[in-house]
Amino acid sequence: MNQFNYTGILCLHPYFSEQKKDFSSNDYFLINDLCNYQELLVKASLFITDYSNLFFDFAYIKKPLIYTQFDNEKYRKYQHRSYFNYKKDGFGPVCFDIECTVYEIIKEININCTLKNNYLRKIQKFFSFSDTNNNDKIFYTINNYHEGNIRMSNEYYNFFILPFFTCFLIIMKKILIYK
Repeated sequence: MNQFNYTGILCLHPYFSEQKKDFSSNDYFLINDLCNYQELLVKASLFITDYSNLFFDFAYIKKPLIYTQFDNEKYRKYQHRSYFNYKKDGFGPVCFDIECTVYEIIKEININCTLKNNYLRKIQKFFSFSDTNNNDKIFYTINNYHEGNIRMSNEYYNFFILPFFTCFLIIMKKILIYK
């Protein structure tokens, strides 16, 4: 990261903000318990997360990401069925240990955090629309749902409305560090 002028920001989920004391910032990583997610997503070069639904936002703006699911076996044991298969449908590599994660971060930095074509194709296939009319579409959907014209299944509601995540890591050029 130093060689290519990158730094990282670890953003803890607000529910886990008290755990900030368990981490230490250094020259390469900042630890934040309060993050402006919209600002970070726009300025970040690489997104690293476990199960955060925030990865959909990052994929939508066509930036690379890495899933780090060190506790995958335990997580799957206690969670309901997932409606997203990270390995098959994910928009970046899935790592189950620290070695894989570090390896994938290094690979991304070496190519200047450029989205690979295979993940770009998955993103384009997944998102039906890529335009500037999303506010109108959301308003239309909510309005028609409220009026009873649209019905959503429980699976849709659970998947898109009830996100679960603990933290995520943003990698960005050092020139974009926040005060």
